[in-house]
Amino acid sequence: MHAFKQSKEIRLRDGLYFLKFLAPYCDKQILSLLIIALSTLLELLNPILTKVIIDDVFPSKDLSLLNLIIVIWAMIFILNINFKLVLECLEAYLTLRLAFDLRNKLFQHCQTFSITIYQKRLPGDYLYSCTKDIDSIVNFLRITIPKIFSNTMYLCGLLCLTIWLNWKLTIISVIALPFVYFSTRYFSSKLQKLEAVKRNQEGELTSSLQERFNFFRTIRLFNAHKFESIKLIKIMKNLFYLGMDSARINAICKTIQGSIHTAWALTVTWYGWYEVIKGNLSIGELIAVSMYLFQLHTPVNVVSNMYQQAKIQLVACGKVLSIIREKSTMIEKANLVRAQEIKGKIRFESVSFKYDREAILENVSFCIQPGDKIALVGLSGSGKTTIINLLLRLIEPDEGEIFIGDTNIKEISFNELAKAFRVVPQELQFFTGSIRENIKYNYAEASEEELISAARVACALGFIKRLPNGFDTIVSYDGINLSAGQRQRIAIARAIIKKPRILILDEATSALDLKIEKKIIKNIKTFLPDVTLIIISHRLSTIIDCDKIFILYQGKIIEQGKHEELIKNNGLYKSLFDGRSWSSNLTKKPKGKISSLKDTNKALAS
Repeated sequence: MHAFKQSKEIRLRDGLYFLKFLAPYCDKQILSLLIIALSTLLELLNPILTKVIIDDVFPSKDLSLLNLIIVIWAMIFILNINFKLVLECLEAYLTLRLAFDLRNKLFQHCQTFSITIYQKRLPGDYLYSCTKDIDSIVNFLRITIPKIFSNTMYLCGLLCLTIWLNWKLTIISVIALPFVYFSTRYFSSKLQKLEAVKRNQEGELTSSLQERFNFFRTIRLFNAHKFESIKLIKIMKNLFYLGMDSARINAICKTIQGSIHTAWALTVTWYGWYEVIKGNLSIGELIAVSMYLFQLHTPVNVVSNMYQQAKIQLVACGKVLSIIREKSTMIEKANLVRAQEIKGKIRFESVSFKYDREAILENVSFCIQPGDKIALVGLSGSGKTTIINLLLRLIEPDEGEIFIGDTNIKEISFNELAKAFRVVPQELQFFTGSIRENIKYNYAEASEEELISAARVACALGFIKRLPNGFDTIVSYDGINLSAGQRQRIAIARAIIKKPRILILDEATSALDLKIEKKIIKNIKTFLPDVTLIIISHRLSTIIDCDKIFILYQGKIIEQGKHEELIKNNGLYKSLFDGRSWSSNLTKKPKGKISSLKDTNKALAS
């Protein structure tokens, strides 16, 4: 897994890509921009009206003109108040809708990923992108771009009016703008690089905190609080130093721009009064021009700050866009088969799978008949879980085909496939809520009778009834207030309540005693007589009566058959059954290509 890597150049087009999310609300967006434009024009009238009062009203004592100007000012005030009210409502709606749409788009896209794609990034990266990065993108589209637009338009209006009133003062003022621009550009590029590193560190911190809260029991058991604290402090120190570097650059940038503005203001003030003394400019004109010129400082500063923010926000845009552009290999075709038509027959034909160029499965072929109870047995890393992931289409094979019945698995929709399969995984996960809600997960319409039947089959009804609140007992995060055996039985009940056609038990009874385990397996076959049952277990007692047992070694099925047949073959399975370690038989790799059980036994004998 790795964090997001910054490209050599974070481009503006990464940010503009997200403008399409505003398209459904273009009418409200256009109205918002129109209100901003009208407000800007109204604000430009104030210095002109001030000039008229000083140069025309006071000298001539013209009360009617004064009354007219006061009425105009009152109308401007009323219009601006109403514009701001409408604008705030529009901006709140657009901001919230945009955040909703972006998060939904990102989350739905991530749901299409295979496991291999998720393994490429730190878990905290996805969480951070769905929260902080989306907030940054929304701010880029709803605050940064509109502010750059409105203040640029305001700046252009100010320059036009000041040129009309006094072009000489305007030229003196404009001379300062290139210095502001280049200082902003220089410091913004530095801030952008720091922001990319900072966001990676924040994603790593999110992942670390999430991991440590999830595994607090292990941390306490190993008394590793100090060890974990040191690792977290290291990440937080990096963030502290990055934050201080950003603050230092911002402070230097603001100091330089403040100095430029002070020098510019002194120059404009001196030259303006110089022109008044010389008789080239009236006091009203000077005040009007000064008001406009000193107002230049605000839009220039806003555009400068927004430019810096845009450079930082483009990092978030690039990060989220890299996730959106991550194409899943899980392509869903048209729904050709309904779950009711899936009878439970499974066929692998020459299936191979690689992860990071390492072969996990090689040319695997087998067939499971509907209603069979089969077992997958092998050392860790032999490919058992990979077969299950391929069956569930969590990953795609590099070569070969997988069939459910006579239909290629790729021609069955994910939704229909999920209806046919249920899995009790080795690593159980529970949601905060009642036992009832956990068993009925994604099957809220299940009746009370179905709930009780599923709990009874899983041998969970007894202990659930003994709990103070029965089925309404709250399960804490990940079921930590339940024992391992209780969690496994609830997980089995959750898997069978919807009566799947194919049930997979991946070390699902490892925490139960043999008597309970046998009873649950027997109950399942009685409750679901036609279910195809796939068991992964290291307990021989669990798999001894299976219809077929598949032995995997280094990604290949090297033995298959019933328990009695495998014992007679005197191969890997027999060595395991006799209590001999697998490693003692596999110290030497089998020589040559294993093509049959006979070849396997010869290879082991060597």
